[in-house]
Amino acid sequence: MKERWILVTGSARHLGRAIALRLAQEQFSILVHYRTSETEAQQTAEACRAFGVAAHLLRGDLSTVGGAAALAQAATNDVGSIYGLVNNVGNYVRSSALNTPMNTAQELFAVNVFAPMMLIQEMAPLICASHGAIVNIGTSGMHNGRADSYASWYKASKEALFCMTRSLAKELSPHQVRVNMVSPGQMSFSVDLARYADQLPFKRAATAEEVADAVAFLIRQEYVTGQNLEVAGGFGL
Repeated sequence: MKERWILVTGSARHLGRAIALRLAQEQFSILVHYRTSETEAQQTAEACRAFGVAAHLLRGDLSTVGGAAALAQAATNDVGSIYGLVNNVGNYVRSSALNTPMNTAQELFAVNVFAPMMLIQEMAPLICASHGAIVNIGTSGMHNGRADSYASWYKASKEALFCMTRSLAKELSPHQVRVNMVSPGQMSFSVDLARYADQLPFKRAATAEEVADAVAFLIRQEYVTGQNLEVAGGFGL
């Protein structure tokens, strides 16, 4: 059977690693992306191979559009065909709209919106040829319409990414390519977990494995597109 390669950005640690392992369990071959965590990336790749699939390492800096384009080219050159893409890498800034310098906001959008879009643009022909899938990682609470002054630009960047997710779902549907989003709430390693611990409806944070299960579901599903699946236990409602 032809190998079905999926690039998971930021898959050396935490959520990205869990996603890579879950997809390897589903018998997808994994392109393990990292920027500086090479040792952890090697460990992720080895763990993926334990499921009987191939796994390659790719180093890349997604802080610029050029870096994203270079990563897409490296992925293409490495394996030749791509079935899917999981845009997991993202930056987080805790600051209100007025108190966030514009260069910081630009850097946030560069990583959270422009880099995923560049990867998709560059890899779309191969994903279309495979009738594959794209999953972007968002954040919970985007649908409730509540104003946010705690991490304003971060929320704005994720809402922009969801807007593009829906647009791409429509644009790529003639090629039978699915484009969806998975939006976690507080996770066991979230930097804000202590702040929100008493606001979690389930009285616990999500595990990385629970979020990875949702990603795998949307990668497998062949008739679901343009959707945002929250894995938040009611947080953000």
